[in-house]
Amino acid sequence: MKTRMWLVGASLLAVLATAPAHARNWAVSPFGTPTGAGTYASPLDLATAIGPGSPVRPGHAIWMRGGVYRGNFRSDLVGTGTAPIVVRAWWRERPRIDGTLHVHGSDTWFWGLEVFQSTRNVLERRTGIEVFGPRTKLINCVVRDTAQGVGFWSRAVDAEMHGCIIYRNGFIDPTTGRATGHGIYMQNDTGTMRVNDCLVIDQASFGIHAYGQAGQVRNMTFERNVVVGNAWLVGGTRNPSTNIVVDRNFTWGSTFRMGFWAQGNRDLSFTNNLFVNRAGDAMQVNNSDHMTMIGNRLYAVGERGTPLMWSLPDRTDPPTPPAALNLSGNVYNHMAGVLTIGLAGYGWKTLEWWQSFTNSDRDSSAVRYIPGGVETHLIPNRFDPRRAHLVVYNWSGEGTVSFNPAQVLPRGMAFTVRNAYNYPSTPVLTGVVDGNPVEVPITGSRTAPAFAVFVITRAGFF
Repeated sequence: MKTRMWLVGASLLAVLATAPAHARNWAVSPFGTPTGAGTYASPLDLATAIGPGSPVRPGHAIWMRGGVYRGNFRSDLVGTGTAPIVVRAWWRERPRIDGTLHVHGSDTWFWGLEVFQSTRNVLERRTGIEVFGPRTKLINCVVRDTAQGVGFWSRAVDAEMHGCIIYRNGFIDPTTGRATGHGIYMQNDTGTMRVNDCLVIDQASFGIHAYGQAGQVRNMTFERNVVVGNAWLVGGTRNPSTNIVVDRNFTWGSTFRMGFWAQGNRDLSFTNNLFVNRAGDAMQVNNSDHMTMIGNRLYAVGERGTPLMWSLPDRTDPPTPPAALNLSGNVYNHMAGVLTIGLAGYGWKTLEWWQSFTNSDRDSSAVRYIPGGVETHLIPNRFDPRRAHLVVYNWSGEGTVSFNPAQVLPRGMAFTVRNAYNYPSTPVLTGVVDGNPVEVPITGSRTAPAFAVFVITRAGFF
């Protein structure tokens, strides 16, 4: 079996981001009370701890005990840029909110929480986490089985998501038959909104829906995310999208769509992404120019679809090329048998035609084969050095993939490998790190064995 292991970004040891030191710790429990002292023996309830009358101050930490917190919660916590408030899962415990979390205030980090909605009436479901607070961070959270996973809105200036697992959100409306609800719905104007290292899997509608009718979709950065089973849109109806960075992301069964109806999308950067679709286009670009595309692999490996479908803002004869394109080192895989590039309204084109048309992309290639073996990508966690995501493209249909846990954990430490589907699912593999590779079964998900994504953690952690 041929296996290629790529570490995404810097080496794991170079990504040891740490939380700030806490001036005071507060304990919260599903059985806490508004009059609790915020200690292990006398915990606060969640609504009091994060609400408008909270005793928590900048630099403090709230530790949430495991268990289910039922209700719709609103955070008004206000930290500072140098002393954020951290709301975090208790050591080796799993706090779960059966309801919603609305984040207002500012400078607060939510770390290791799970949000879901147990109601079987899908029309009663709501967005799991709504973020309005500037400089909010969502870190290693799980959001599942809600009407919409996360709402990330323009008021949340410089907000960030890191390492979150977002799956099975949205539903088929029983009254209309329409799929509704995305994994992440986001808009942004000022500052930079970041979505990094997240797993976005099997929503009812879009995986990531960076879209606005009148709202702005600009100043966004997406790095090392995995989107499975749904389209990923960045674009709006009225306002152009600008200053968009998409770097080292992965898709499976997904079309990346840059641009919607608005014209003038520009200052766009796509680098080192792997977009794979077995039932459609790998990537679509609409009404965009001043764009960089370097080192991407766009694979349309099903019976239909093309690696790249490009729509121009105006229909002219002959077509007018987009301005200021910097295209280089891309690989266009067209297993479906169509030509390499689709130019909407003008048909399918060869790579040679595209290179002449754009006066760019000269060193890119078009191929009609997929790689052999098993291709893996290890994504370190920025906030927990003993946690990582393992992305597996199983081109050859192998039953297992070779992986060395020592890339994530020290020798002698017990580890757990879980499939990201239904996380935290039953482990597909457990063991103790001894410095040698292990064989991870490529099972446990709808897309296996062709594709899988796993979460590597210390044993006993979520």
